[in-house]
Amino acid sequence: MGSHTPIFVSEGNSQKKSKYIKNTDYLNFSYLSLKNSNENLVILGQSLSVQDDHIKVAINLNFAGIKRLAIGIHNPAHDFEGKKREWLAKFNRFSSDNIDFFDSSTHPLTLPSLRI
Repeated sequence: MGSHTPIFVSEGNSQKKSKYIKNTDYLNFSYLSLKNSNENLVILGQSLSVQDDHIKVAINLNFAGIKRLAIGIHNPAHDFEGKKREWLAKFNRFSSDNIDFFDSSTHPLTLPSLRI
């Protein structure tokens, strides 16, 4: 990575990403903020696949702190219930009563006027 400071890590497995995050002040601050949050959390535009296990772990470790999760589902017309089950399995420490699902295309950040 040289002398450049990453603003996000998009390549590598979860273990490699965690290493970069812990060695970058900004990213480590963001990670610790997520891990220690006591607010609501919205997940939008992310699948949190195996490469992002470090994020799932941080959120699951903080199940007592995060009040509610709102998860945007892409293309909910296609197997919405199956997608909900996948997300519930990722966040198995949370009560399903504390997780809300919504059509990600309805979130203001997905407005066509904001696309670049």
